[in-house]
Amino acid sequence: MLELVARGRSNEESTPEPRVGAATVKPRISRLPAETCSRGRAQPVIAAYEAGLVRPGT
Repeated sequence: MLELVARGRSNEESTPEPRVGAATVKPRISRLPAETCSRGRAQPVIAAYEAGLVRPGT
């Protein structure tokens, strides 16, 4: 989930499988800040870039 959020995907675009809906993904994404000990949605994205999960331009 973190990688998909860092790539700028919406909740609907972050569903791992067709049978998993955005209603399932939304709570998972909203828990990312707590799971990464950060505040807000931007800090986990920064952490994903710093950890090398995603690279700019890809």
